[in-house]
Amino acid sequence: MDSIFRMTILATFLIGILGFSSFVKSETNVKVDHICNGGTYDTTFDRTFVENLNFVLGALRDETPKVSGYNYYITSPFPNYPLAYGHATCDSTISFSDCDLCMSNARE
Repeated sequence: MDSIFRMTILATFLIGILGFSSFVKSETNVKVDHICNGGTYDTTFDRTFVENLNFVLGALRDETPKVSGYNYYITSPFPNYPLAYGHATCDSTISFSDCDLCMSNARE
């Protein structure tokens, strides 16, 4: 009788541990950072370039988290204006939401 009681206690304990572990979850600790070259451009000098630049920066922010591997290149689509080129990438091991957050912060 004593061994059945001990087995019942042990089984209850193990089931409790297994049940608890299926409910406790944690996000991975991921450092999110951005690197920018710090360059500036006189926006009063050439409005057409500024329009292209804004298009490219917006596309980098919006599209980089969506592409496979988070590695996105773009050239402004308006050939009659001065061209703007862009490249953005996130570590391919981070989540969509982390890459999206990083792109949003870098744009600001």
